[in-house]
Amino acid sequence: MTAAMVIQRAQFREHDQYRPYKELDIIVAGTDTSAAMVVWTMTELIKNSAVMRKVQDELRNLIRGKNFIDEDDLPKLTYLKAVVKETFRFHPAAPLLIVREAIQNCSIQGYDILPKSLLLVNVWAIGRDPEIWDNPEKFMPERFLGSSVDFKGQDFELIPFGAGRRMCPGMLLGIANLELALANLLYSFDWELPIGVKKEDIDTDMIPGIAMHKKNPLCFVAKKFPQVNQRVFRFLPPAHSVQYSGLLWLIERPCTLERARWFDQRKVRRFVQLS
Repeated sequence: MTAAMVIQRAQFREHDQYRPYKELDIIVAGTDTSAAMVVWTMTELIKNSAVMRKVQDELRNLIRGKNFIDEDDLPKLTYLKAVVKETFRFHPAAPLLIVREAIQNCSIQGYDILPKSLLLVNVWAIGRDPEIWDNPEKFMPERFLGSSVDFKGQDFELIPFGAGRRMCPGMLLGIANLELALANLLYSFDWELPIGVKKEDIDTDMIPGIAMHKKNPLCFVAKKFPQVNQRVFRFLPPAHSVQYSGLLWLIERPCTLERARWFDQRKVRRFVQLS
């Protein structure tokens, strides 16, 4: 995406003085909201340890022997997807979406909307409406297991990305980024609160803005899950090269990084001679 924007910028540099601001919107929208959602999800998981254990059990039972979760693994992770949906319901990244403008007269549930009126959709309130959701103040991913409700715009009770032609164009990328980040954090580490901190001490105060961020930092203690082998290359085929830590590795046969031995070749490229 970044490369495409650079190419287009060179082509239209003289025609669009607002293009840098548009590019900034794309970058911020794709990173700021995703970062906020990772924090909110981890906040709810640490407050609901049973839910966290269930997600980790799913990850570690379905994905075994791998160093990290990749995009091909995501369709298997049913409970993780339910957790993501529940977080979008409980803590939508953009609680009021983006301001809309009416282009013609219309009537919504008895209210007359005049042209040029600015409209806001309060998805935060929709997600906590007791007439729509059972126990709306409880973080309960199970509500989405076996449910057809999705956040693609067809179910108005869950529209964190909006709906219709003007919904977020980066929805699929944003969801994949969020799921991959959460999956790898929960797969590779066990998470605990610092000594002396209780679940009741974790607040959910928010900072007002287009993107809803947690006001106070979230502090965790990460402990490496012992059964996850770091930097495992045994799944790579022979003669396969991989970039790692800025160096080029040549895989001659299955191995792990810890068993590899370095040597220099003309001081230009470094390869690994496997023992």
